[in-house]
Amino acid sequence: MRRRLAVLTAVLSIGAAGTVVAGAAIAGTAVKTTPTASAVPSVATAPAWRTPEVVPGITALNVGRNAMVDSVSCASAGNCAAGGRYATAPLSPRTDNLQPFVVSEVKGVWGTAEVVPGTAAHNVSGESGILSVSCASAGNCDAGGYYQTGNFDRQAFVVNETGGTWGTAREIAGPGAFGGSPTEAAVASVSCPAAGNCAAGGYYGAAVGNSEQHRPFVVNETGGTWRTAEEVPEAAALLKLGWAEVNAVSCASPGRCSAGGDYTGGSGGFLVDESAGTWGAAHAVPPIDHSAQGNVFGIEALSCVPTGACSAGGSFVDVAPQNQAFVIDKLAPRPTRAVLSLSAARVTHGHEQAERVSVVMSGSGAAPAGNVTIKAGKTVVCVLKLASGKGSCRPTATRLKAGTYHLTAAYGGNADFAPSVSAARTLTVLK
Repeated sequence: MRRRLAVLTAVLSIGAAGTVVAGAAIAGTAVKTTPTASAVPSVATAPAWRTPEVVPGITALNVGRNAMVDSVSCASAGNCAAGGRYATAPLSPRTDNLQPFVVSEVKGVWGTAEVVPGTAAHNVSGESGILSVSCASAGNCDAGGYYQTGNFDRQAFVVNETGGTWGTAREIAGPGAFGGSPTEAAVASVSCPAAGNCAAGGYYGAAVGNSEQHRPFVVNETGGTWRTAEEVPEAAALLKLGWAEVNAVSCASPGRCSAGGDYTGGSGGFLVDESAGTWGAAHAVPPIDHSAQGNVFGIEALSCVPTGACSAGGSFVDVAPQNQAFVIDKLAPRPTRAVLSLSAARVTHGHEQAERVSVVMSGSGAAPAGNVTIKAGKTVVCVLKLASGKGSCRPTATRLKAGTYHLTAAYGGNADFAPSVSAARTLTVLK
């Protein structure tokens, strides 16, 4: 994660003849490239790609002449969002003078870049940026990054776009291990499978004695509200020197996400999965080469599809030793089937506990485990825990008013089994 925070500006222009000119500048330096005909290769221009344009409004903001886009996400063709950083003044010995910005595209037209609302007052030390953007639908996106306070503490934040308008940035407080106020934190990756339902990951840390410790965190947004961040479960078991970070997050659907990163300063990689809104235990990526040099450096990229299948990639050291790239796949969870049955089709109001709701879950190769929620519309009637693929529960007295209800059993799934919902069964509550 630390290596990603180095500021690198890339300059790309496409000439009338289809030539490409590229340059790069480290933060605080300027690059002036004047290509000659012999220095610039002639390449064909892809007809589908338009001519690049300067982000509208960024020139007025970028007084320090050091701006870049770090992340882009599109919900549909011509409806996207981007985020990055710009400099309010030239680089100084004490600060990079960087502020985060977001910009939205609507129907193929990019709007005007704006500073992330609410960050200017907190980013006193002038070190801030958007590191990840994810859009669930047109005009509904989330972004995450970091800013630096007057004490030079780096804080993680997220910001939501709703209906095309960016809201105020919200600081992500670290878990209680460091008092909820880490001295260094950042959101490295955001994934939004549905509007207002996202997941993010990064790191938080603090100085402990003469050393710095980083811990990986994940955090969920549900119904448009971000929860408190939690340390990746069981991540401590992977740590030896007190260093771990989440580098990538991807969600198959709300509450079904995966995250990956590295631990102990890059000596190993880890993956962690979320099922039904609960994050499971982190597990180390096994080394590709079992020799002394065959350690995975870490997960750097991750992508999941709606079925729950995922692919991730990173790097490891081979026996040479040389850095090599690797990929790893996660199979889609096995399909499941829920069958709901009622002990009686009618119960009397006030005596609903006389009803026993039973569920039988089936899955390929083994019996699914976990909880099943019985619902009547949006009302939770009861929750049962599966044992050998079966379970039952009783509604509480007066849980349902007199009337007719259609009950369903919803299985949230886990890393091995996919979610499923049973066919409805009719229950009549008599007066």
